[in-house]
Amino acid sequence: LGNTFDIENLPSGGVSIDATSPGDNNTLTNGNSSTVTFNDLFLNPNTGMINLYSNITSELGELDSQSFVFYMSCMDFSPTVSVSLSDTICNSHSDFTIDVSQDAGETDIASALFVSDGGSFDISGLGLNDVIGSANVVFASGISVVTTLEISLINSLDDFEVQSVDSSGNILGTFSVTNTVGGGVSIIATSPADGNSSTNGYVSTATFNNIFVIPTSSTLNFISTITSEIGDVDTQSFSFNISCDFSPSVTISLSDNTCNTHSDLTIDVSQDAGETDIATALFVSDGGSFDITGLNLNDAVGTANILFANGTSVVSTLELSVITTLDDFEIQSVDSLGNVLGTFAVTNTVGGGVNILATSPPDGNSITNGYVSTATFNNLFVNPNTTSLNFTTTITSELGDVDTQSFSYLICCDPFLIVSITACDSFDWDGVTYDSTGSYTNVYTDVNGCDSTVTLDLTINYSTSSTVTVTACDSFEWDGVTYDSTGRYTNIYTDVNGCDSTVTLDLTINYSQSLTVTVTACDSFDWDGVTYDSTGIYTNVYLGTNGCDSTVILDLTINYSTSSTVTVTACDSFDWDGVTYDSTGTYTNIYTDVNGCDSTVTLDLTINYSQSSTVTVTACDSFVWDGVTYDSTGTYTKVYTDVKGCDRTVTLDLTINYSLSQTLIHTACDSFVWDGVTYDSTGTYTNVYTD
Repeated sequence: LGNTFDIENLPSGGVSIDATSPGDNNTLTNGNSSTVTFNDLFLNPNTGMINLYSNITSELGELDSQSFVFYMSCMDFSPTVSVSLSDTICNSHSDFTIDVSQDAGETDIASALFVSDGGSFDISGLGLNDVIGSANVVFASGISVVTTLEISLINSLDDFEVQSVDSSGNILGTFSVTNTVGGGVSIIATSPADGNSSTNGYVSTATFNNIFVIPTSSTLNFISTITSEIGDVDTQSFSFNISCDFSPSVTISLSDNTCNTHSDLTIDVSQDAGETDIATALFVSDGGSFDITGLNLNDAVGTANILFANGTSVVSTLELSVITTLDDFEIQSVDSLGNVLGTFAVTNTVGGGVNILATSPPDGNSITNGYVSTATFNNLFVNPNTTSLNFTTTITSELGDVDTQSFSYLICCDPFLIVSITACDSFDWDGVTYDSTGSYTNVYTDVNGCDSTVTLDLTINYSTSSTVTVTACDSFEWDGVTYDSTGRYTNIYTDVNGCDSTVTLDLTINYSQSLTVTVTACDSFDWDGVTYDSTGIYTNVYLGTNGCDSTVILDLTINYSTSSTVTVTACDSFDWDGVTYDSTGTYTNIYTDVNGCDSTVTLDLTINYSQSSTVTVTACDSFVWDGVTYDSTGTYTKVYTDVKGCDRTVTLDLTINYSLSQTLIHTACDSFVWDGVTYDSTGTYTNVYTD
C-alpha cells in the first residue's frame, strides 16, 4: 500500500477509501504485509451488519475484488444458559441437559458450542435414528414444540450427529457431538434460519438420556460459547463436583489377643455397587510377625472367600507360592480350578510389624457391582509382646483414589502382679474375707478384657483387747478425757503392727465427802491431838472407807470461862445458891454461863448482926414516929438499917395522954392581951398549955 489515502463519506451512507503508493520501478514484489489503522475515526452504522468491498488493481491492470461482512451489535444478546447432570458419580452414565432461554427482542442465536474438560458420550450399541433424548421449546406466545433427539449420523463412536425431530419429521436443530482426545466433549448446536435476526422470546431444553459418562476427576467444567446471527458472542461457565465413590469397608481381626501367641489374622474388605475397583491394598502393622517356620511351597496357610452382590460365592485357599526368606514370602488365593484370584506379598519388617500387599487381576472395568471378601491366615500371625497392636490399611482404587484406615488392638500380656498387704484381723479381697497369713491368687479381666493375675501376699496381725479396772475418787482422766461417773469406757489405740488395741476402762468413781462440824467450846478444844484456843475454821482431811478424802471442817467458837468476886455484907446470915452463910468468910460457887462455860464466883461475905431495942414514950394525944402519928397507947415496932446495913429493931412502948380543949369567948375593946400577947382584931386565937 502507498502512503496516500483519499477518504470520502458517500451521500447514501458508507465510505470510499482510495489508497495509492509511489512506484518502485518494477512490477513485482518480494512479498509484504502491511497494516493501516485509523484510530477511532470510523462510525459504525445502526444496521445489523456492514459489508465491506475491496477492489485492488495491480500495476499491470489486474483486478482483485473481495467482500467482508461485519455484524453490528445493535440489539440485546444475553441468553440464559444452564447445563445440568442427573448424576455426578464418576464413571456413571448420566442424563445431560442443556437449557437456553432468551427474552423478546434479543438477537437470534446462530450457533451454540458447549465444551467440557472431561467426560464423554457413550453411544455404544446404538444405531442411526435411535432416540437418545428429547427437546422442548416453549415460545413466549405459549406455543410449545416437543421433539425427540435422534442419532442422524455416526462417523465413529466419538463423532456423531443428533437431530431434533418433531412429530411431523421436521428437523428443528442439529447437535454435532465429538468426544475430544484426552477427555471431554464438544457439542455444536445449530438451528435453521427464521428469516430475521431477533427473537420474540423462548425457553428451550434438550436432554440426552443416560449417554453422558461422568469423568473420574473431582470436578467437571463446561463452557458455553453462543454466537448471535449478527456476531455477538456470549460465554458462560459451569462447574460440577464429581463424586468418585471409593469407601471400602475394612476390618482386621485376631483370633487370640494374648501376647507372644500365634493367632489367626483375618482381613475383611467389602464394597458397595458402583464404587471404583480396588487396584492394591496395603496392610501395615507396628508389631507382630508372620511365622512360616516348617512350612513349604504350596502349603495351605488359610482360606479366602468372596461373596458377590449377585449372590455368587467363590471359595479359595491361601497357599505359599514364593518363599524368599522366612520374613519375605508370597501367598496366592487359588480357587478349586487352580485359578489365582489374588496375591498377598508378605514381609516381616525390621523392628517388628508386617507389610501385606494384596493385589487382584484386573476385570476389564473400574467399577464394582459390590462384594464382600474375607481372607484368613491360619495361626500364622505372632502377637507382639506389647500391650497394643496397630494396623494401617492403604487401599488404592484403579482410578488412583486412596482410602486409609487405622485399627488398634489390645494385646493382653498378663503382668502377674504380687501385692503385699499387712492387715489387721482379716482382709476383704474381691468379696472373700481372709483371716490368716498366706498367699492368695485371683485372676481378673481388666478394662481391656485381658487376664490380670494378682497374687496377694497377706500378713494378718491380730487386734488386741484388754480391760483396765480403776477405782478413783470424784473423777478420772484418761487420754485427756475426764470421767466423773462410774461406768465402762473404751479407747481404741493403734499398736506397733498398726492394728487396733482396744482398752476398756472399768471405772468406779467414789466421791469424796465434806463434813462441817460446828463446835462451841470453852477456853480451848482438843481435835486430833491439837488444842485450839481461838475461834476459827479448821480443816482435817481423813481417808474415808472408800479410799477417798473425807474432809471435816471444824467451825469452832471458843467462849472463855469467867471469874468474879462478889463482896457481900449481910446481916446475921446470907443465902447463896440455897446455902445460908451466918459468918463472915470467903465462899466460892462455879456456874455455867450462857455460853456454857464456867463462871467462877467468889463470895467475899461479911456478916453484920442485927440489933433490937425498946423505946418507952408517953405522949399527949398522939406521937409521931418516923413520920407516923400514933394516937393511942401501945407497942409499936420499926426495923431500921444501921450503918452496916443490918436491921436495928426498935420497939416503941407508947403511952398516950390526951390533952384538954376549951373555948373562951372574949369581947374586948381595942385590944385584948392573952398570955402576954395583945390581939387588936377580932378573931379566934389558940394557946396550948401543958397541964
